[in-house]
Amino acid sequence: MSTNIQEYLETIKGSKFIKLNNYYSGETSELSDVVVNVGISYENAKLKDIKTLEEMDITKYISLAFDQPLLEQARQELIESLKSPSKTHSDAQVNTYNTITSNIKIKKDTQEVYIYGTVLNKKVVIDGEHKEVKSKPLTLAKNALKKELRTGAWRQYKITNIDSIKCGDVFIENNSEF
Repeated sequence: MSTNIQEYLETIKGSKFIKLNNYYSGETSELSDVVVNVGISYENAKLKDIKTLEEMDITKYISLAFDQPLLEQARQELIESLKSPSKTHSDAQVNTYNTITSNIKIKKDTQEVYIYGTVLNKKVVIDGEHKEVKSKPLTLAKNALKKELRTGAWRQYKITNIDSIKCGDVFIENNSEF
């Protein structure tokens, strides 16, 4: 990976919009241009999401697929997961990545750089192959409610899977193969 991208990402302070050009998803083979807001606080987003869930009118989600008890269970489980995240998952993150900033980390074993932030815009260049959704009703209900949450738009991107990044007036090409 071009160290220029990593060096630039390490200098980011505060909220910044980064455009990832031709991001390649190894999972789906999709190619897309994505604008991500990095440098914002995931913890603040979680606090706002807890309030949003506590005040949410879940009746607007009632349908043939979701009844009120299922939606209430989904809401309560989402609130609990935001208030008390999995210690096992948190420990795994600490053991896997070195943190550069709150939204930029390096995977310890491969030295790959990842950015983590809110997706503001995504334009699919080449559509990939998406797996059939076989989730249980509770998971589908949670996913429906997550669409209203700030944390629901957060994604992680591996920087080696892009052609270039653009942030303000800065444009850096990636010289590595993926």
